[in-house]
Amino acid sequence: MMMEDKSLRSVPDAGQNDDGRGNADVAKHQQTAIVRDTQHGMVRRGRALGILAAAVLAFTLPSGHNVAADPAHSQVASAGETAKSSQVGSYGMLPIYPRDIEDGTYDVTVESSSHFFRIHDASLTVKDGKMSVRIRLDSSSYELVYPGTAEEAAKAEASDYVKITEDDEEWSVFTLPVESLDAGFPCAAFSIKKQKWYDRTLLIEASSLPKKALKVDLPDYEAIEKAFEAEGVDPSTLGSTDSGAESASEAVSGGSDETNAGTAGGSETTSSANGISGSDETIAAGSGASSVTGGENRNISDETGEQRDSSGPEPVEMETYPDGKYSVEVSLTGGSGRASVSSPALLTVKDGLTYATLIWSSSYYDYMIVDGEQFDNENSGGASTFTIPVTAFDEPVKVTADTTAMGEPVEIQYDLCFYYNTIGDDDLIPQVAAKKVLLIAAVIIAAGAVLSFLTRKMRYR
Repeated sequence: MMMEDKSLRSVPDAGQNDDGRGNADVAKHQQTAIVRDTQHGMVRRGRALGILAAAVLAFTLPSGHNVAADPAHSQVASAGETAKSSQVGSYGMLPIYPRDIEDGTYDVTVESSSHFFRIHDASLTVKDGKMSVRIRLDSSSYELVYPGTAEEAAKAEASDYVKITEDDEEWSVFTLPVESLDAGFPCAAFSIKKQKWYDRTLLIEASSLPKKALKVDLPDYEAIEKAFEAEGVDPSTLGSTDSGAESASEAVSGGSDETNAGTAGGSETTSSANGISGSDETIAAGSGASSVTGGENRNISDETGEQRDSSGPEPVEMETYPDGKYSVEVSLTGGSGRASVSSPALLTVKDGLTYATLIWSSSYYDYMIVDGEQFDNENSGGASTFTIPVTAFDEPVKVTADTTAMGEPVEIQYDLCFYYNTIGDDDLIPQVAAKKVLLIAAVIIAAGAVLSFLTRKMRYR
């Protein structure tokens, strides 16, 4: 057998690879592979960035809203295009929830903030802790409504809109979910002509329900409004209506901080149907409040609504002036600003303690409360008059005065301030001065009569 001479084997050419390809082909192949790997990496990174961007959008965009609103329903009427709205409801109203109402369907009164969005009639359905209202409009100018503001409606999905339809009598009809009564809620309306959303506020009056439908007693808002009218107060200028209760059922049933007073029949009834906090006044109106005899202490609410016991007012001990009668300047603030007390007032120091006699500008105040103690009107035939202890000088003294100007008793909070440096003779009091003038006049007339009698008698002698 012939042995192969390894030295005779062919050696690869310098321009070839082991597989017979040229070096140029190998380099080209490697470049193609690098480009392919780079492209695949970019695709993978692009997919990852896309997933990340989608996740960010999912967390940042409001749920239930489209990225782009429907152009046909994305316009909102400007303030200049919207007519002046009116206030709905009464000051101090407390919400009535489904738990406060018996299940059923009831005709109700619905207030609207716009006279262009007039409600013809409505019916409320309460079932299984939920409520909805079916409303018929006096207008055919609207295509859609939305349970929210106009801005929210312009960004909402089309499926969230409530389409206005016509019933058998060709009224414009729509149905909305309702959270509570006696509380205004936004209802945006889309105008067919203007193709824009308009803000509206609706309120369902709980008082329009049949009495048997309500599980709670409603505050007497009419009496409250009359009290404001009597005092010349515009409720819209006052502050928050928050009375500290979350609902009428809590406030009226005594579940909050209301005080129950016993009636003549022995049953308990809420002494105050509703408390209203304003800038400088607190008005409470309601029926069934039991009367409190003069001089008795009773529980009253402080500014936080908490009940507190009062041991009665403590008159200032007068060291400078001896027992006697004096005058003192006094100012009255609070309420509507229309009521006033006569100043200077009569200041009496008795056993070293100070008392003031206040004469009001009205005859409708029947009692005052100072530090929980009630003081009754002393003048039933004219201007209401009270003698109360002076608990401080040169600083506000909070008092409550009850007025019957509108029939129902209404308590109003005031601040009195007695000015120590103005204490003087009681002659400075107009009423006292007038009495003294009359007394002097009577003395002069009597003296004149006596002198005339004596003169005539001397002539006859």
